[in-house]
Amino acid sequence: MTTYTTSTRSPTTVISVNSSTSISTIVAGINCDTVDYVQRYYPIAMMQIILLILSFSSIFLIIGGRIAQHHSYFHPNVKKLLKTYHGAILMYGVSLGTAQLYHVMTSMSYESCELLISCRLCFGFRVIATATVLIFCLLLFAIPFERSIATQHLGRGYENRKGSIGKWFSWSTVTVSLVFSICYHWSDFSKNRVCTHCIYDQNRVLIPMELMIWLTGMSISSLIYTFGLWIFNRCKLKKKTYSLAIEFQINQNLRILHLVLPLSLLTSLAFIWYSISPKWFKISMDIDPEKKQFHEMVQNIFPLYTLLSSSLWLVMMISEKKKKRIGLVPPEARKDEKDVYFKSLDNQWSKVPSQKPSVKMQILTVFSTPRNSMIVA
Repeated sequence: MTTYTTSTRSPTTVISVNSSTSISTIVAGINCDTVDYVQRYYPIAMMQIILLILSFSSIFLIIGGRIAQHHSYFHPNVKKLLKTYHGAILMYGVSLGTAQLYHVMTSMSYESCELLISCRLCFGFRVIATATVLIFCLLLFAIPFERSIATQHLGRGYENRKGSIGKWFSWSTVTVSLVFSICYHWSDFSKNRVCTHCIYDQNRVLIPMELMIWLTGMSISSLIYTFGLWIFNRCKLKKKTYSLAIEFQINQNLRILHLVLPLSLLTSLAFIWYSISPKWFKISMDIDPEKKQFHEMVQNIFPLYTLLSSSLWLVMMISEKKKKRIGLVPPEARKDEKDVYFKSLDNQWSKVPSQKPSVKMQILTVFSTPRNSMIVA
């Protein structure tokens, strides 16, 4: 008889088997250990799997949205800002999804109930997660602000300018977010502490509560600001008659603000939830670490936010593409939408029959013209 000692998540047990016992029996015992872990910690295991699915689904959806928007026209400034926003969603999904995948795999294979790892390994994940959450809020305020600049410069050739303003807003937003995130998480790297999870190790590991309140107010202000600017452009288009260039620019303002409004609403709801959820899920100091981690997973709404925002953007871009197919915008070879817009108007005007005045009206016009106007200068 051969004795094997196996270390499980329960106290150490001794298994006595005959030497003729097959290897599959021992493997089955290890698998039962994993099943035992899932049975005891199934809320955390289910949340980890759900967050993992949400994160990687957001990655595929935002890539699909970027492909769908390939044929849509955006001003270079707006294009730069949207590219940065979608890049932030992509990086958040990669960061959170990779961290969750690592913890799911280790929790299923490690022998202890708690896996303590160095926070230095989590430093990169935390920096990216915090920076991208800041970028979500700041960029959805920068886009309507850029459109307000475009509204102030109607008819001054703003639509033909390059994307220098968008580059400046994008680089400033990314730089400020990264600097704050690195400073906020630097203690994890310098002190080499240990943690149980890269994202949900301690309360408010992503954003400090004081800053979250400011970000919530900013996201709500951005929503109100975007809606007000949208109303202002609608009233401006209805009350006056403009040239083709100004009319095109106002229509672009309305289109972009219409696309940004749902994203601003989702951002406001996400930050509001992240701010008020601690009051609903009060975590005491003596609570079990597993329950604390589960509550923090529920409070972090941003994996669901990235999934909804990327899905919404994909749907809106597909909707715009279908509108172009039914003829709202002429489907002429991959030209700039500005040229297509003006050409369509020119084609419409060329189809209007010209109204030549009669001979009687021409004679009356000649004789009714003052004599001094007939002199050639």
